[in-house]
Amino acid sequence: MFHIIRLRYTLPVASLCLLLSTPVAAAGFSALGQVFYQSDWIFAGARAEALGQADLALPRGPLSTLFNPAPLPDGQGVHVGYGHMDYVAGFACQQYGLAWENGPWRFSAVRSEFKAEDILVRTAYQPEGTGELFSSEQRQQVFAVSLDIAQLSYPDSPWNWTVGLSHRNYRSSIQEDVSRFDGIDFGSSARRFYQLNQAGLEASVSGVLRNIDKDKFTPESTHIGVALTMHLFNDDGLGYLSCSLMAAQEDGPKDPDFFGTSRFGLELTGLGILSLRMGHDSHAFGGTSQWGAGLTIPERWIHPFSLTVDYGSLDAWELSSDPDHAFEGFNVRGRLAL
Repeated sequence: MFHIIRLRYTLPVASLCLLLSTPVAAAGFSALGQVFYQSDWIFAGARAEALGQADLALPRGPLSTLFNPAPLPDGQGVHVGYGHMDYVAGFACQQYGLAWENGPWRFSAVRSEFKAEDILVRTAYQPEGTGELFSSEQRQQVFAVSLDIAQLSYPDSPWNWTVGLSHRNYRSSIQEDVSRFDGIDFGSSARRFYQLNQAGLEASVSGVLRNIDKDKFTPESTHIGVALTMHLFNDDGLGYLSCSLMAAQEDGPKDPDFFGTSRFGLELTGLGILSLRMGHDSHAFGGTSQWGAGLTIPERWIHPFSLTVDYGSLDAWELSSDPDHAFEGFNVRGRLAL
């Protein structure tokens, strides 16, 4: 069993060690599928990470379908997104997303890559290193289509009800060995908006069934999220403050030493421009706290475009070989209104 230098408790390293010591094509669900299931918190992206991944029932931008094949509508037009997350030295995650919302339809494609390059390999007999370097790449590509049934049936309805399906392709490259697996997800989300004079209230809920195809190797899981958002408007109808409370629950195969199921998040946004976020995720290492911020250039300033930059930090410095290092990253997402 190989051990990666000084990262005894880090989930990415544990996953890589699992892949080194276990045949990837194991029966039941694969080691590769287990790695991707366990490391979902790694692939969340900066905004979702800052909210503890509790934002399942809220629009997540063009990277939404990494987690929910039926995200709520996020604005008509073409959405693009890029994300970068840094972890310990030698580990990084890149994300690329493209989505098109046209009427009640949404089509999207997302790619996420997690790489470990030139990591020094140590063994119990050679704690100073074997002289070998280890490299690995884990990649997933998701293609999804969803339909807002409520808006298709009643375009002026205060309801949204989306249903969607996505196909996941996982690719694992461990040194010279390459393996591929597939999974299929189903999701549904609903949202209701209530107008209260110069205030508005949104209530939303989402549910996702991960891997509904029993013949696929990737593990099954169920995700449920709820969110409540209060908007305050000025006399011109422009929102000047919104507050979102959210929670999510997950059920699936877990490592009892590291995984729970509960996630909570809070987001405050002023003038639709500046957002402050906090979250708690009990999914990894007995619970971690997250925080982050977002800055948006709204469409009313640069029509027909809008642009948002998100920052997120996972308070898990104790998991790193560098005590000053936090797991952190950023997202850039934009929309061209059509």
